[in-house]
Amino acid sequence: MNTTIQQVINPRKNEYDSYCIINNNEYRVGDRVLQWKNNSQISNGDVGVINEINEDNGEVNVVIDWDNGKQTIENRETMADISLAYAISIHKSQGSEYASVIIPILSCQKCQLFKRNLLYTGTTRAKKKK
Repeated sequence: MNTTIQQVINPRKNEYDSYCIINNNEYRVGDRVLQWKNNSQISNGDVGVINEINEDNGEVNVVIDWDNGKQTIENRETMADISLAYAISIHKSQGSEYASVIIPILSCQKCQLFKRNLLYTGTTRAKKKK
């Protein structure tokens, strides 16, 4: 779902746009990303935007501006703990706010996960649109 939304929200405009492929995932300047593991600078669940991608002799440096005001430079190894953040779980969104929230629910889903408190948590993450 992340890559589908990426194509709409942040498409590559031409072959000169900065991007890199790490672990079969394409990252572009302007992409929203999510940290999956705590490290010395960024916490699990932090969200940021890729500001710059530099590639030289097979080495990749990805500059990320995090919503908490920090900036980090990530390499191929540390990008393993980062993913696109266009589509994330309600669990991962707890404690954060977003401009818009979309919660897909299919009528055929008979899942115990869709309890009122989970849907409430998901919808209240939106600041502008629900």
